Amino acid sequence: MYGPDVEAYKKLIERRRRWRELSEEEKAFEMQNLHLPAFWQIAEYLIDEARRMAATCAMSYRNFCVGCALYAFNSQPYYIEDFYKIFRGSNMKPVADGPNLCAETVAAQAARHAGYELIVGVVIVGQPQEDHKSGLLHPTLLP
Repeated sequence: MYGPDVEAYKKLIERRRRWRELSEEEKAFEMQNLHLPAFWQIAEYLIDEARRMAATCAMSYRNFCVGCALYAFNSQPYYIEDFYKIFRGSNMKPVADGPNLCAETVAAQAARHAGYELIVGVVIVGQPQEDHKSGLLHPTLLP
């Protein structure tokens, strides 16, 4: 996990627990040195999870399936292994005139409801949209 050095591991745990008390500059430093390296270690797994969500869970009347895997951080988890957690989501739009849910919105809401206050990284997988000029996948912006 983090190696056999117990004292270094305790310091790492303490750094993660004091996340809410950090200034914006300190949070940016922590993001670069602690959270992003953890994200890149599992990026391939997140891509696989997003693909799985698009293939198995997405529901779209026009066969436009999108999957999302979100990597989140909680500074005060109940269990020590819950500092980081993966949340998954898929898009849902069963009929043309009905409501829709975007994959990234589903995953982000699940993370917030579980108490995770920092989204470290997001992987979104889907086919390009043919009805847009750029041909890109356009995620929903959260407020």
